[in-house]
This record gives sequence, C-alpha cells and structure tokens, in this order.
Amino acid sequence: MANENTKNLSSSDASKASQQAILEMAKSWGKKPETIHHAIKAYEDVVMADPESGEAEEARRELLQIAKDWQKNGQIYAANNLYKKLMLKQI
Repeated sequence: MANENTKNLSSSDASKASQQAILEMAKSWGKKPETIHHAIKAYEDVVMADPESGEAEEARRELLQIAKDWQKNGQIYAANNLYKKLMLKQI
C-alpha cells in the first residue's frame, strides 16, 4: 500500500526530484577522476530530461567547469569534445 506522500506525488514532481537527486550524485562522482565519466553522463541525462530547467542550467555549469579543468590540466582533446557538445547544444 502506497503511503500518503507517494500517492500525491505528480509525475512532474517525481521528475524534478529525480533530476535533483541525479545532480547530487553527479557532483559526488565529479570529485573523483575515476568516476568523472559517470558524472558527465548524469549531467547529460539531467539536461536531456528538461533542457530549460534550473537543474539543466546547473548541469551545464558543472559540465563547463569540467571542461575548463581538463583544459587547465592539459587534457585538451577531452576538453574540446565537452566544449563542442555544449556549444552545439548537444547537451
């Protein structure tokens, strides 16, 4: 039997809550080089879910920061690919 909170949760509320949860996971993954690819994918998923949302804007900011960090650390090819995706609005 579903509890009262679950019964009253609209699909848009569930989507928003899911986007926020994914953003938090992505931020955690983004702190470690070995899981950065998980962070990037999660940020891309948030943008794809609702490109005009505040969550998507935050995800794009995080992706831009990843690209800047890569560029600063000499990972030019990876940075270029991420910059290009952002520029062409592929994410």
